Amino acid sequence: MAAAETTQNTTQTMVSHFIKNNQSLEKIRKEFEAMKEEKIAEDPSLGEKTKDEIIDTLLTLDNVQDLEYLNWTIQEALRVLPPIQASSQYET
Repeated sequence: MAAAETTQNTTQTMVSHFIKNNQSLEKIRKEFEAMKEEKIAEDPSLGEKTKDEIIDTLLTLDNVQDLEYLNWTIQEALRVLPPIQASSQYET
């Protein structure tokens, strides 16, 4: 339960930021596209898959950890709304 709440709060903070600052979302999109092109160059058969199949193939922990701007964004979301602070509001 706690991990789901942390994930939800972090995701909500990131989406809120993206709504207010489209440039950040665009940087993450470009970072993902660059990684996608790199992976297709390494494995040309990847380019023959559908868009959804490519996304499913590329969204692995190893690949996502290499997306620096995305990771910085996640860290910033955790800084803005730390899980401890968010969960402490429910304590009595």
